[in-house]
Amino acid sequence: TPELDREYQEILASLSQNHSPEEVDAILATVEAERKEVIEIMEREGGDLDDVIARVRKQTYERKYKILEVLQKEIEQGMWGQRGSVQEGEIVSSKDHDSKK
Repeated sequence: TPELDREYQEILASLSQNHSPEEVDAILATVEAERKEVIEIMEREGGDLDDVIARVRKQTYERKYKILEVLQKEIEQGMWGQRGSVQEGEIVSSKDHDSKK
């Protein structure tokens, strides 16, 4: 709807004012991944939409903090930037993560 499109553009403008283009892209990619995961869960399991959104968001934050913990350990051990270390963290769905193993 036009109202949703306008609100979306306002959100993008706000993000762009407060974040770098790379950060905006990362935020939007995370939102899109979460949206897809919510849709998949709703189609597969059903349930309350707000509960599913909260569950997916919680999983995203858990993955984010795990990445940050690994980065902190690498920095503390002087391994930051070495081959095989974590240099960039992308928040992805657990299904995507598991399929890459």
